[in-house]
Amino acid sequence: MLLGVKKLQVFENEYPIRIGDYRVRYEIDDKTLTVIVVSCRHRRDIYR
Repeated sequence: MLLGVKKLQVFENEYPIRIGDYRVRYEIDDKTLTVIVVSCRHRRDIYR
């Protein structure tokens, strides 16, 4: 569990990062300590 980071309710095991008008969705693999970027899109398109 990351402090101050909320899981996305729609997507299981994914977290958001806000960068200006863009959003990055990512997953964390706890076993290998790997961050996997799932998607990087404009905020109007990211959750569709």
